Amino acid sequence: AGPHFLDVLEDHWFYPWADRAVAEGLLTPAAYPERKLRPEEPITRAEAALAVVRRQLHCGLSRGG
Repeated sequence: AGPHFLDVLEDHWFYPWADRAVAEGLLTPAAYPERKLRPEEPITRAEAALAVVRRQLHCGLSRGG
C-alpha cells in the first residue's frame, strides 16, 4: 500500500506502527492535511484522548463497558 504519511516512509522506525494504526482505523491520514504525522513530536492531550477513544471503539468497548 505504501506510506500513508510523507514523513513516515517505509524505512522509518515508526512505519510499522503507523501502518497498523491506519489499517485498524486508529489513525486517519485525512486528519493530517499535510500528510505529516510528525512522530518525533510530542502529542497533545486531545490527540492522546482521541487515540484512547478510537482504541476503545476498535476493541468494542463503550462508555461504562
